[in-house]
Amino acid sequence: MKTMFKLSFSLAAYAVVACVGLALVYQVTGPLIAEAAERETQAALKLVFPEAASFEAIADKIPSGVKNISFDKAYLAKSETETIGMVIQATGPTYGSSTVVVGVGRDGKLKPLRFLANSDTPGLGTKTAQSPYVDQYAGKSAKDAFKVGQDIVAISGATISSKAVANLVRIAAAKAAEALAAAGN
Repeated sequence: MKTMFKLSFSLAAYAVVACVGLALVYQVTGPLIAEAAERETQAALKLVFPEAASFEAIADKIPSGVKNISFDKAYLAKSETETIGMVIQATGPTYGSSTVVVGVGRDGKLKPLRFLANSDTPGLGTKTAQSPYVDQYAGKSAKDAFKVGQDIVAISGATISSKAVANLVRIAAAKAAEALAAAGN
């Protein structure tokens, strides 16, 4: 009985020490991880809109209107004097899932896409985040259909990923163009 009590106490002490240690590590690394993620997002925004002087986070989230696609963040791209476009960070299912930064200029044309995450099959589905697939979106109108086989060329062996990315971009681009028109800036 005494041995069982001693073992239980030892196990509880180890658990408390481990929890306190994890909490301390999180206190130190949590802000650093958040800062690194924000730097990565800002770098992607700048790649999408290199001509923008700043990006204004839109506090009220723009809903995607689709159950399994979320708009994680939305930004107005601004020059020194005016709004020049909108950027939406969208996450949705592909073969795995992907997070894409979609930018739309005031003219309704898409800017170059940037992927922040892509968990599709390495060597197949992950090619949706690489040239030449990702390059075919830049310059397209936000009103385009983004139909694989018509105005989007799929990656051979990754048709599901290709169609899903096209759908994700279509929804994000349409919402960005709609929000820009509503803002009227």
